[in-house]
Amino acid sequence: MNISQPRKRAGRKPMRPTADERQQVELLAGYGLPLEQIAAVIRGGIDVKTLTKHFRAELLRGWALANSKVAQRLFEKALSGDTAALIFWCKARMGWSERQQHEIIRADEPDPEARREQLRAHLGLVFKEVYGWGGAMDEASG
Repeated sequence: MNISQPRKRAGRKPMRPTADERQQVELLAGYGLPLEQIAAVIRGGIDVKTLTKHFRAELLRGWALANSKVAQRLFEKALSGDTAALIFWCKARMGWSERQQHEIIRADEPDPEARREQLRAHLGLVFKEVYGWGGAMDEASG
């Protein structure tokens, strides 16, 4: 054994992505493929950890470009009056939601609106007693 010569490194060669591989990863990420499927395509299959380590920028750029294109189309459809797109935009971007409110009405209570008015009047009295004002009650009387 010659001491002056450096030892050869064991193991795999380090990953050096090519420009074509980078472009392919960005494209596949933009199409929405899961990481496992993208990794399976590159060089006949690489580990997902290797993919995320060496192609992080391409993955992020692919996802961002795809999201921006879809968001643009959704925005255009919403502005053109597409009801489904409008509803989706309002829920996803504006925090709107559809809530169902259930009201139980007793059979011996023929007028639920009269009961609501009684409750409003009672609450007005409670607010007046606790806070010194009756909200709508003060405005109506004053």
